[in-house]
Amino acid sequence: MKIECPRCQQHLEIETADVQTGTSITCPQCSAEFELAIDTEPEPAPPPSPVPPPFKKALIVTTGNEITGRAVDQYLGIVRGVVVRSPTSTQSLFGGLEKILGGNIDAYTQLCEQARTAAFARMTAHATSLKADAVLGAWQQAAAPVCF
Repeated sequence: MKIECPRCQQHLEIETADVQTGTSITCPQCSAEFELAIDTEPEPAPPPSPVPPPFKKALIVTTGNEITGRAVDQYLGIVRGVVVRSPTSTQSLFGGLEKILGGNIDAYTQLCEQARTAAFARMTAHATSLKADAVLGAWQQAAAPVCF
């Protein structure tokens, strides 16, 4: 057991079998005499570490019909993510002007990208609700916006 002299802070090592509470020790360096007070209670156990949340596997989405190294255990059905969007009047106005000038129509590109993102989110939410861990053969279909 390692102890320290309260007067000179000399580090001492003594045999644990020879020591009891109240045992008188004389420091070899400063000749100070002191009594030991030994805790008989074991040190409290450290608090348990917080339990991490269960690992959530990412949903795999592929346009292919298989995933290398994995087998289809169960077919859960078709998942969908249908979104129908129409351009706002502002998008229609700017889209119409860009259509006259030619080139890429940014207003419609933005509309299509928003619809694609929303459809993908709906499809993955549907698959997750079925407790799927993958979507095979995923595809997206888009149609040109119709402006009146």
